[in-house]
Amino acid sequence: MGRPRMDEVREREIVDAFLRCISERGLEGTTLDDVSRAAGLRRGTVRHFVGNRRDLTHLAAKRLMEIYEEQYEIRIANLPEANPAATLLDYLFGALPEELADEARATEVLLGLAAEDGELREELRKMYDQYEQRVIDVLSGAFPKASPDRCTEIAYGLVCLAEQNERFQLMGLPGDRSGRARAAAEVLVSSLQDD
Repeated sequence: MGRPRMDEVREREIVDAFLRCISERGLEGTTLDDVSRAAGLRRGTVRHFVGNRRDLTHLAAKRLMEIYEEQYEIRIANLPEANPAATLLDYLFGALPEELADEARATEVLLGLAAEDGELREELRKMYDQYEQRVIDVLSGAFPKASPDRCTEIAYGLVCLAEQNERFQLMGLPGDRSGRARAAAEVLVSSLQDD
């Protein structure tokens, strides 16, 4: 694979700066001037590479998909054969990795905006569909006798639990609540053994 083009590198730097800014200040509190300062560039350079604020939010959603996919590959793609479902739950309900805290807050900001922006909503939906499919794949492999519909139902429940649990972590709720969410997830997963 060749080296990335300079415009791709610059675009990524700007989008990453935007994600940091909206994670710290929210979308309404972030201006293109803030982004240009965070990226170490002039505002005109930012606009040249990423367009306007709306374009930047769509690029940010795509970048989040890349980041989460990279994290998935690191943490989930090579699950142990012995008990992949338990490792999946460790990933879904473990402490939010510090390196993903900004991305998680930025995702929250973009989810709020997606209610009003159909194109952004569709991009984020693709991200969650991909996430859910990864969970379905793990469950289907771990419980080959379970029906595909049942694995899909449980995967959706796990994703919902994990996502809301992450939001609660970001709000600073006590850590024992993550344990409760994990226990509920274990009940869902164990129901696949009965199929």
